[in-house]
Amino acid sequence: LSFDFWEWLGYRVIGPFVTGFCCWLEARFKADSIERAWFLTRDGELPGRVYKALFSETEGTPVSTLLSSRRAFVLPTLDIAPQIALPKLCVCLNRLPVREYLERLNVHAEKFELEFRASGFKSLDERIDGRIDHQKLQALFHQPRVLEALTQRCRYERALLEKYLEQEGLCSGKRIAVVDLGWNGSIQKAAHHLLARKVPSLDLTGYYIGTSATFSNNEPPGMKHHSFLMQRGGPAHVAQGLYKQGGVVLLEIIFSSVERGLVRFEKRGGKIGRASCR
Repeated sequence: LSFDFWEWLGYRVIGPFVTGFCCWLEARFKADSIERAWFLTRDGELPGRVYKALFSETEGTPVSTLLSSRRAFVLPTLDIAPQIALPKLCVCLNRLPVREYLERLNVHAEKFELEFRASGFKSLDERIDGRIDHQKLQALFHQPRVLEALTQRCRYERALLEKYLEQEGLCSGKRIAVVDLGWNGSIQKAAHHLLARKVPSLDLTGYYIGTSATFSNNEPPGMKHHSFLMQRGGPAHVAQGLYKQGGVVLLEIIFSSVERGLVRFEKRGGKIGRASCR
């Protein structure tokens, strides 16, 4: 090739696409009277940087970046929105030793060997796919001693997450927004449940590149969102391009961040932030 493909891709394709998304965002923010918006890590970091480059602090809607991940937001809702939390706790893209489904939630699997066997697992090291074995996993999570341990962990992490949301200002506004790549809106759904407990009058809207047809699954009453390309799996020709022609994977690669993922929060030096790796 006589040109740099990656430079061409960024200049001719990705750049205009993300710029268009950010211009759409600003128009939506103004139309919806959004007071402040947060771009969610990790997939919201790229549009967050572009938005800040396009719109000055005086002209655009005030925006910030919010540390987030499904793991860090979903587990804290286990006892208040189990219909959202439990399915997500079973998700994994690879076959893993079943013990890891508890250990990644900071629950020691060795204490529950009897519960693993009662749920149909041969051992703690049996490798499973959570998408296939989700019924056995949910049976494990509902074992009384396991559920008690998960609930204790849930409440511990929820206290930190709620303090983080308050620290970052999400409890001080009335009409606020979160921005992310999209698909199922798990983080917004969890945040909706948590913030509604602290600020019942809060108006939280999600803005996404696209949302899938399954977005409405376990959607909290009154939750609002808007999408740039695809809203709840439509229009059909856009959904076909995204799902059948590799568009979802491509967008997830483009929007991914070099920053390490968030597992959970911890308090250090009087502030709530990303937990250190241990």
